[in-house]
Amino acid sequence: MADWNKNNRACKTTWFTLYVLNQLEEAFPAAGALTMSQLTFFTQTGDAQMRKVMARSLAIAMDNNFRLIRGAKFEEGVKPESALQDMVDILVNEKKTVADLAAVNDKNYLFLGETHENI
Repeated sequence: MADWNKNNRACKTTWFTLYVLNQLEEAFPAAGALTMSQLTFFTQTGDAQMRKVMARSLAIAMDNNFRLIRGAKFEEGVKPESALQDMVDILVNEKKTVADLAAVNDKNYLFLGETHENI
């Protein structure tokens, strides 16, 4: 599982977005350990192909929330389609965690207020 940290903008924004999209109900501290199979979209689909379609729809909704509502931008060199595909790849893997999803989002998005000064 990737690092789950309340001071990481990607973690907080990923959690909040999943929360408002009714994908989880857990408070932030416990949410990082949830697996994709515990998210609402995953439990509502038994078919792998339908799950992939729903995962893509969820990834698009998350991307829209990140960029259009929360003010995130793509990291330098990241293409929109690759950011979406990275999310889908995590979302369809039942063993990946919300923390893993946040880690891939951190790689692809520069969230509002996030800087790279200390890197």
